[in-house]
Amino acid sequence: MKENNHMEESISDCSTAAMIKQELKKIVAENLQNFLKQNSITQKGLAETLGIATASINDYLNLSKPTIPPAEFFVAMKNNYGINIDDFMTVNSEDYDPKRLLSKADRELLESYVKFEGIYSVYYLDNSSYKSRDERTPEESLKFGVLIIFESKSTVSNSTYKCMMALDIDSKEEMTNIRKIFEMHQDKPHLIPECISEECPDFRTETLSSGDFEILGKYAYISLEHPRAGKSLAIFYNPDSNKPRFVGGLGTINSVSKGRDKMPTLQYIAISRKPIERSVEEIHRNLLLSFPIIKADKYAPEMIKIMKKLYIDDESENMNISELQKTITIRANMEMFIRESVEHNLFRYAKVSSIDDDGFYHWITAKPEDIDDEELL
Repeated sequence: MKENNHMEESISDCSTAAMIKQELKKIVAENLQNFLKQNSITQKGLAETLGIATASINDYLNLSKPTIPPAEFFVAMKNNYGINIDDFMTVNSEDYDPKRLLSKADRELLESYVKFEGIYSVYYLDNSSYKSRDERTPEESLKFGVLIIFESKSTVSNSTYKCMMALDIDSKEEMTNIRKIFEMHQDKPHLIPECISEECPDFRTETLSSGDFEILGKYAYISLEHPRAGKSLAIFYNPDSNKPRFVGGLGTINSVSKGRDKMPTLQYIAISRKPIERSVEEIHRNLLLSFPIIKADKYAPEMIKIMKKLYIDDESENMNISELQKTITIRANMEMFIRESVEHNLFRYAKVSSIDDDGFYHWITAKPEDIDDEELL
């Protein structure tokens, strides 16, 4: 902090334009050198990104020359790398701590964001079929994807977080190939779409969406958008954990379905920092919505009453009822009871409880042989 104040005071103490220029030159040159070193960027690479001559970068770094970058240089740096122009010209970046002005709550929130940074494998089910009319096997139904969550620096002291997700991948092998591209360019996510187009020409680019990543309290929100594919929103738990990295979780995603008839769809979606080393059937099972819990307590007494009346009570009362009529009567009442019970248990919504999410975490972090309960979720 003392170094920062000293550096800022050195500018304000300069009494002449020449002195200000000399101090400004020194700060900018040092900050530019630190920037290149900290981000592993060469002078040539920076020049190509900004669209200027490499010799100009060399002049800006050379303390023996009075060359100070023009205003358009700083604007280009801000647009491409998110620097704060004021800080870049007045504060030594080696000493600058962007967290120094943050409250305890803000620091904890920032730490939560950092926990989510990185690349994830994504798992969800194909939603192109209408409602329950889906007879595909787990291999045919399970879909894969790749997600990256990264910091987008708009200023030194204030950052936002962005995300990019490739969906509609049909196999683990293809997911692995796409993930490798994400990993190669995770420091420059804006290069991912172009690289995927070059290296995976069969990949449908409309399934590559980008958007914002935001943490609000106990939940993490991933909002994605593509000009042709529309928007989607995925919600995951933000676990209260001291671990430095978010390993993965089970959430929900609201999007427009695939297929001929596109419809609003809500389904489970899972993300894992490491690819899940389980069978397709196991992953598929954990993404299915829960089955209705049918209880016969309400209907059993009525059914028993009907059976007694038809078969046990005084035979004289039932002598004119044929076996066919008895069968039809029983069948009609059973159908009515089953239909009513199912209607009462139809899904009104899909929920992921904290127990589900915690169970999923343990499921993806444990070895398969360590899992006793196949129906962990």
